[in-house]
Amino acid sequence: MGYGTITAYALMSLEPRGTLFVTPGMEAYDGNIVGEHSRDTDLEVNPVRSKELSNIRAAGKDGNVKLSPPRLMTLEEAIGYVASDELIEVC
Repeated sequence: MGYGTITAYALMSLEPRGTLFVTPGMEAYDGNIVGEHSRDTDLEVNPVRSKELSNIRAAGKDGNVKLSPPRLMTLEEAIGYVASDELIEVC
């Protein structure tokens, strides 16, 4: 997990693993829940990972990242979703 701004590049590789709760551009911190895993286990992920830059260009390699819309919850839904030892961040 990293601190900083969430990138679309990192979310692109995380999206197939489950439902995302965040969008690119949001700030991430240690312990931040960024999504729900498709299995019953927790994963430590890095949503602030950026693409490594190189001098070599390939045709069609740098396409736009298409992400599904995140799952947005109301306060009542979030209270019902979290465990008793977890906190909800309201933005």
